[in-house]
Amino acid sequence: MSDLQDPNNTATDAQKPNIEKPNEEATNANDQLMEIKRRLEQFNEEAKKLDQSITSSNEEGEKTEQQVDSAEIDNRSIYVGNLEYSTSAENLSEIFEKCGNIIRITIPCHRFTNHPKGFAYIEFGDEESVENAEKLNGTLNRGRQLAVKRKRKNVPGMSTTFRGRGRGRGRGNYRGGFNGHAPYGMPFMDDQSGAPMPGQMYPQVPPYGGYQRGRGVARRSARLTFFNDVLEIIHCRCGKVELEYQVLLENVQVVDVINPASKYPRLQIGAGNKREKTTTKPLLGHFKRNGVSPKMRVAEFMVSSDAVLSPGTTLNAAHFVPGQLVDLTAPSIGKGFAGAMKRWGFAGGRASHGASLSHRSAGSTGQNQDPGRVFPGKKMAGRMGGKSSTKLCAKVMKVDTRINCIWVKGPVPGFDGQFIRVRDSIKPNKPLIFPKDCTPPFPTYIPEKDATVPQEMVAKSGTRDPFVPTTD
Repeated sequence: MSDLQDPNNTATDAQKPNIEKPNEEATNANDQLMEIKRRLEQFNEEAKKLDQSITSSNEEGEKTEQQVDSAEIDNRSIYVGNLEYSTSAENLSEIFEKCGNIIRITIPCHRFTNHPKGFAYIEFGDEESVENAEKLNGTLNRGRQLAVKRKRKNVPGMSTTFRGRGRGRGRGNYRGGFNGHAPYGMPFMDDQSGAPMPGQMYPQVPPYGGYQRGRGVARRSARLTFFNDVLEIIHCRCGKVELEYQVLLENVQVVDVINPASKYPRLQIGAGNKREKTTTKPLLGHFKRNGVSPKMRVAEFMVSSDAVLSPGTTLNAAHFVPGQLVDLTAPSIGKGFAGAMKRWGFAGGRASHGASLSHRSAGSTGQNQDPGRVFPGKKMAGRMGGKSSTKLCAKVMKVDTRINCIWVKGPVPGFDGQFIRVRDSIKPNKPLIFPKDCTPPFPTYIPEKDATVPQEMVAKSGTRDPFVPTTD
């Protein structure tokens, strides 16, 4: 039996290696493949790291090259401030061409209104030209003293962006505290750079042509405009600073005439432009019927019967006379819920001596059981602002017909960009609404072919210079 079983056993032993050999070879091949894949992944990771290091070094090199180039350009550039708004690059090239080779002249403009900001940058071919250009600081150009200095980036200790470090308005001025940037239209300049030279006055009011002022109850049309920002301008030689607001007249047109046969018809005036896609169909048909483009805001103004204008008539800044008085109406800035002391100026309660948790209270709001109620109109805490407010007898200081703007003395109700209603002042105790030496255009200024209107008209300064002796 043993002899018979040995061949079988040997046969089975011989067959076992034949069955297990392919499995061992497969496992070895899989291990080799996994090792190859692992090495490929390592190679790919190393290649990615190498590419990233190369790209980062290239970007750093480009940044350093750009920084070097920008610093070199800044060293060859100057800042020209206190420019008249109609100044062009050709005018600046005529002034600074004797200083050296001019490569580029940049006049920044507002991104929404595309109006010039009142300053410019000039790039020269070498730094010697910058030194020659600095000698022209204080040069008169169109009645203004130019403020010429090196580009602001190159001033030691000054930030590259010249913006405030904090959030909010801050105690200094404008947004961001003491280092906050000034609003559009007021470039950084010296205190006296905007004042005229001694012995020279600002241009006076030019004689107006056109329609004569009617008698009796003649009333001209008003305007629906919006104002941009605040400007600080020095008007008199003695250094008095007056605060003014810039009011922009953008595409102001007569839309419709309401009740033209009555004693006091009304003109429907629109301002701004609006897309047809966002205009309702009734309003779109109303505008097309009168032949005007869609307007952002529409308002009505009462005029006299002899001052009616046809629909489509454009109203521009030449309608106003420098030195006249106007009334400005707009919703005031909303302050939210306010107490009686802030809203109405109440004195409040005592700080001590028996006062407990009633320091800023309004006090009593009624009487006794009779009448037993609070009278309507009682001054109490509530929502402050956000209501229509009118600034009476504001003086028009300057009229710019090129950018279609007027400058008004004093504060204007509303926030920046708010639509406001501008009309001739109607206060009875102010008889001199218009200056004595000029006649306002009636019913409005209508441009003629041969007639020319100055681009900038400034009102006479009523402040006497204390350094000039009187004739008495």
